[in-house]
Amino acid sequence: MKSLLRSGILLLAIMGIMSSAVLAQLSGTLIIPNATYPTLATFITALNTQGVGTGGLVINMIPGSPQTAPPGGYRLGSTTLNASLSIAKPLTINGNNNVITAQVGTGGADGAFFLSGTDYVTIDNLGIQQAAANNTATTAMEYGYALMNLNSSAPFDGCQHNAIRNCSIQLNRSVANFSIAIYTAHATAASSSALTITASGDLHNDNKFYSNNISNVVTGIFLNGYNAPAPYLLYDKNNDIGGLSMATGNTITNFLGNNLTNIGGISILYQDSTNVSYNVLNDTANGGVKPVGAIWGINAFASNSSFTMNNNTVVLSAAFVNSTYYTQGIIG
Repeated sequence: MKSLLRSGILLLAIMGIMSSAVLAQLSGTLIIPNATYPTLATFITALNTQGVGTGGLVINMIPGSPQTAPPGGYRLGSTTLNASLSIAKPLTINGNNNVITAQVGTGGADGAFFLSGTDYVTIDNLGIQQAAANNTATTAMEYGYALMNLNSSAPFDGCQHNAIRNCSIQLNRSVANFSIAIYTAHATAASSSALTITASGDLHNDNKFYSNNISNVVTGIFLNGYNAPAPYLLYDKNNDIGGLSMATGNTITNFLGNNLTNIGGISILYQDSTNVSYNVLNDTANGGVKPVGAIWGINAFASNSSFTMNNNTVVLSAAFVNSTYYTQGIIG
C-alpha cells in the first residue's frame, strides 16, 4: 500500500514537472516552422499562452515558408504575453522575406495580423498579400497589420514600443471598402467599436514604421488616435513613420483608387509628437489609377498637437471627375 502511495505521489510530481515545462516561457532563438510549431499560427497560439522569458525571444522563419493567416487573422497579444514583454524581454519575428496570404474576410474590420496591446515587438521582413479570391467588400482585408487594444474595458492596454519594418504589404484597393496596409486604432481585434481611453497605458505610443513597401491599398498608413478632450493628454504620442533618413522611409504606391473619396496615402489623427519623414508616395505608380474625388498625400489632424514632416516625396494625379475636387500633397 505504501509502495502504491509513493508511486502515486511520484507520478503526480512528474506530471507537475511536465505541465510546468509545457507552459514555460519562451526565450532564446527559435526556427519556425519546426516539429513543435509547424506554422506561424501554432507558434503565436503558444506564445499567447506562455509568454516571453528572460532575455527575450527571436523567431527566425525559414526562407521559402509562406504562411496563410488563420480565420480571424493572427492575433498576437494576451494578458500573459503582454505582461511578460519589456525592454529587457523583447520579441522579434524575422520573416526572412516570407509572405502571409490573408484569410477570407467575413465583414468590415478584417485584418491579416493584429497586435493586441503588445509592447517591444518587432516584425521584420514579413510580408502580407491579399488572397486573389478575396475580391468582394466582405472577403477582402481592411487591414494588413493592425495595432489595437487588448481589452474592451479598462485597462484597455495599448501597443507601445513596437516596430514594423521591411515588410511588403499588398491588399486590394479596387473593392468598395477601406483597405489600409498599417493601421492603429483604439478598438479591439474582435470589435471595431471605438474605446473611450482613460490612461496612458491604453495609448499606442512610440511605435516605428520603417522601410515598408506598400501597394494596392486605399491608404498606406493610418494612425487613428483617441479624440481626447482638453488638455489633450490622451493623444497617441511619439509614433514614427519613416525615421530620420531615406534608409528608413516607407514607399507607398498604387493607393487611393477610384472607389472612395476624401482619402490619403498617410493619415495621422489625434497624434502628438509624431514624425512623418523620408517617405515616397506615388498614387498611380505600379498600376494605380486616378482617383474620383478629394485626395491628399499626407494628412495630420489634431488640436493642440505637434508633428514633424520633412523630406517626403509626394506624387499625386488629379481627380478625373471634375475640377471641384482638391488634390493636396501635404495637409497639416
